[in-house]
Amino acid sequence: MNTFTAAELVEFYQKVDDGGVIEVNWDEDGWHSVTTSGPTVGSYKGCWRINPAKKIIDMAHFIKSGIDMEFSNCPHFKYRATSPLKTLGVRAKTNYMATTNINATPYVRPRMKHIHFHNGGACPLPEGFKVRLMFRDGAAVVTHTYSDLKWVSSEFKVFTHADIIGYEILGLADGWTYPWEYVDED
Repeated sequence: MNTFTAAELVEFYQKVDDGGVIEVNWDEDGWHSVTTSGPTVGSYKGCWRINPAKKIIDMAHFIKSGIDMEFSNCPHFKYRATSPLKTLGVRAKTNYMATTNINATPYVRPRMKHIHFHNGGACPLPEGFKVRLMFRDGAAVVTHTYSDLKWVSSEFKVFTHADIIGYEILGLADGWTYPWEYVDED
């Protein structure tokens, strides 16, 4: 039978409690978020699903890495300034207030569509981005799994063809969000 049992509902609502969003598709017109009701015992499973909660980018990682960041008072980054990230503070509804050495703004992200030079050291990016990596041998690859790759330690430079010497941040990877896009309902 293709209906929910009590045990399946417990698992379903645990995913909601973990941050997932209930979605329903009654008339094959697409999935819609539901906030007032959900499935019950005997509800048809094919009409209900959980859209998993997005993971939040760890912006504090950028303070240490010191890469160029874009700052804006607009979430669409129409007007922006670039500078390294100096501090993060708490801000109502947007979770973070990013600060450069000259101003504070609620919207910050790493500089996009710009080739960042990498001269050794740890991976300068937290998880959650789609990036194009440039290697010493001239090869380039687009990936969202990059933290475990060969980010050459500046103290142990070997200079091999697989050394990452540059990267371009193309955007967020699927399933990730910036802190200022995340709204906690509590």
